[in-house]
Amino acid sequence: MTAPPPAPPRRRRARLRLLAPLVALGALGAAPASGQETPAPEEAPAAPVLGAIEAARQELPEHLRRVPAASGALRAAEARVLEIERTIVTNREIRDTANLQLVDLGVRREEQRTTITVQRARRLDAGVRAQGLRDRLSELAVAAYVGGGRTEDALPLGAGSANDASRQQILVDAADSTLRDRLAEAEAEVDAASDAVATARDALDGIVAEIQETTGRRDAAQAELAWAEPALAPAQQAYRDAFMESGIAGVELLSVVAYDAYRRAADGQGACGISWTVLAGIGRVESRHGTYGGSRLQSDGTTSPRIIGIPLDGRPGIATITDTDGGAFDGDPVYDRAIGPMQFIPSTWRAFGRDGDGDGRADPHNLYDAAAAAAGYLCRSSGNLGDAGNLNAAILSYNRSQAYVDAVLGHRRDYDRLGL
Repeated sequence: MTAPPPAPPRRRRARLRLLAPLVALGALGAAPASGQETPAPEEAPAAPVLGAIEAARQELPEHLRRVPAASGALRAAEARVLEIERTIVTNREIRDTANLQLVDLGVRREEQRTTITVQRARRLDAGVRAQGLRDRLSELAVAAYVGGGRTEDALPLGAGSANDASRQQILVDAADSTLRDRLAEAEAEVDAASDAVATARDALDGIVAEIQETTGRRDAAQAELAWAEPALAPAQQAYRDAFMESGIAGVELLSVVAYDAYRRAADGQGACGISWTVLAGIGRVESRHGTYGGSRLQSDGTTSPRIIGIPLDGRPGIATITDTDGGAFDGDPVYDRAIGPMQFIPSTWRAFGRDGDGDGRADPHNLYDAAAAAAGYLCRSSGNLGDAGNLNAAILSYNRSQAYVDAVLGHRRDYDRLGL
């Protein structure tokens, strides 16, 4: 007997690994007071998210990726994954762009602050010089007034031996004119520095406002990412679950999970030559692939509610089989009943039950387990089932009715045409 096949995809996370979670970024703190905002600290790069549907499909077994599945639930699950993907891609771009802008705005803000500091110092220096010049002009004027028109005492330089009044007046006028020119220059520099401070102050106010707006945009994007990034992996798992429960296009009742169960069971009996389509033919006749009586075949292969046949109590056309399992499998402590999607009798299940999904137990109500048991039962002594006669005998051992065999083989031909 060959080694059992790998575990099939199941709703439990042990059966289908989730995608590696996207890198979740920590919540950003509130922005500081106006004029004190700083760009976000450097963040670790987030994992790529493009192709979220394809990434979800890559987690499926390779033989399932080309199965043409279709259902309303699958379309809804795909739409949800795409919605989350668009949210993540859009808001990562907004956040990253905003962070780059905040770095540039921070540089520009510091430049304007430096300009204001420099121009204020320049204005102060020019103001001190202007005041000194005003004081000197006042001294000249006072000296001239006190001297009763005698200006030699007001000159900054000695008059020497020159006593000519007109010459003295010329020198005073020249000194006065020079001081006034220098004062005008200092006052002009004060005005220019004041204008530069005002211009830089206006620019700084605009930059601060832009920082606040950009910070708000970044934080709004981060808030969207805070829910979207953690939501992607569960949405992808929901997509895979919906995919497994979806029907296969072009064939009645056969779901992806049913195909997977039959395929794995057949692969686990490779030396026997049984095909998955034979097992599918039996599953179709026995329980409509786990959907008989309103039951639903879930993504892990479990039927809900369980499929349990009528009591084998000897009524007309029915065999009599008294209880062999204490009601453990069929819930009936008096008579046995056929159980599960492959409709085993409890006593037969005890002999041939298999753990087809690798969860550590053989469950007749799980199609992975039941299909593996059916494959083992059919292959037990019938030779190579690639031979038509051997196959016919094997199916007759499952149900001693040629009409049953013909129905199974008819469905098998339909499934063979799928080319899976």
